[in-house]
Amino acid sequence: MSRHNPRLAVALAVPALAVVAVGVGLAVDSAGAAPQQTIACAWERVATNSRPAIHFATAYDNERQAMYVYGGVDGSFQPINTLQAADLSGTTPRTSWGNVAAASALRVVGAAGAYRPGGAVPAAGALYFFGGMTDTGTGNAVNDVQRYVPESRAWQRNFVDNRLDFRARVFPAAAYDPLHDVIWVVGGTTRCSLTDVLAGQPCNATSLPTQYLGWDPASGAAVTHTLPGGDQQVFGASLVFDAPRQRLLLFGGTRNIQRSEGTVRALDLSDPDPAKAAWSTLETQGQGPAVYFHGGAFLADRDWMVVYGGTRQNFLQQNEANEQTTYGLDLSTTPATWVDLKPAGSPGARVAGGMEYAATHRVALLVLGRDRYVPADPPSARVQVTTFALTCTAAGPTPPPATATSTATGTSTATAEATATFTATATTQPVTPTETEPVEPTEPLPPTDTPEPTATEELETPTATDEPEPGAAIFLPYARRGQA
Repeated sequence: MSRHNPRLAVALAVPALAVVAVGVGLAVDSAGAAPQQTIACAWERVATNSRPAIHFATAYDNERQAMYVYGGVDGSFQPINTLQAADLSGTTPRTSWGNVAAASALRVVGAAGAYRPGGAVPAAGALYFFGGMTDTGTGNAVNDVQRYVPESRAWQRNFVDNRLDFRARVFPAAAYDPLHDVIWVVGGTTRCSLTDVLAGQPCNATSLPTQYLGWDPASGAAVTHTLPGGDQQVFGASLVFDAPRQRLLLFGGTRNIQRSEGTVRALDLSDPDPAKAAWSTLETQGQGPAVYFHGGAFLADRDWMVVYGGTRQNFLQQNEANEQTTYGLDLSTTPATWVDLKPAGSPGARVAGGMEYAATHRVALLVLGRDRYVPADPPSARVQVTTFALTCTAAGPTPPPATATSTATGTSTATAEATATFTATATTQPVTPTETEPVEPTEPLPPTDTPEPTATEELETPTATDEPEPGAAIFLPYARRGQA
């Protein structure tokens, strides 16, 4: 039976929300000759979270339009395993958060998360969470990879065939790569003790390999791979998928938890073989931030990477310096240009929060985190529990489809073929978990009547006529793309 999924495309043609904000003029042509646009941005409070959390992992389910927050520490700096969910399938980004039972999930701090779509088999879509630490006292990283399957409401661990090959890391960054149907995990450190940090001791980054989680096309088994020559020595950075230019952008972070970095690193994904991806430093112009433990997202409708919050220096110290400017990295220019977006409204200080892009509403969602550290205050007094949405609209000429030339080592050109249509042939197969616990979601996500799969149950297999939404080609793996 053919199952058409209108939510498969990451960038959908949805009218932008109207806002009133300060205007910012941006060039929209890489050669600098196109007319200027007036960009109006605004922050709007759209929800309150059900439980305070800091240093958690986020993932956005773009098939069901739901955002998730997993783990972190609560207002007492104690690790939690709460999985919070918000339904964003409505007509506005205003929503509410509820807890999803996840009793078998680790109480983990500083993990990274990403969502892998099911594509032609939506039931196979799942959230994946990587690493973190279970004890803030020792600060030792774990090498666990965990999965939550919204369709079956099941939490799973120990499902990766070569799970011991995944390097233990805390405070890494992760992002789904639809070109190769893999999830990349970058950076982190192997140990970061809260006790040491509070005492003013450094927490040094470890040189860790860039790794990616892929799926065997025949069996569907999850397998960890290591990118040759892809080691990175940074943590607390953000990682986004730049679809028009077929690359990942790793921004900011720290090497010692005391000072920040402002470098943008690009991972070129243009080769069909992910093992041939290569890192380089992206040239930028304009005054940009240098932060860690911030929020970052790719604002697809504007062709920007947006960044908010985080710490500039002296994390968890009396003289901690935080960032409250909303920055956009305009990727349509050469070099890419940093701009202070000067939005109306502000979420306030946000350290160790999370950010995801909701394509349906064309907003960047900023959740949780904490205010500036004050030693005399209990940690619970500094936690932020609100969710804000950043909307940016443009007045004037619309920019042409992005065609970008790399400004890093080597040159490559990639154009987003946003109008391509194709026939999908899915390679996703169900994976039998070794640890599975059914869980019941609470509001705001609607319940589902789909029973939890057993060890012998198979997910629906797509036919050759299953066609994702036109315009989604750039967001699907090479194996699932074709010609109209």
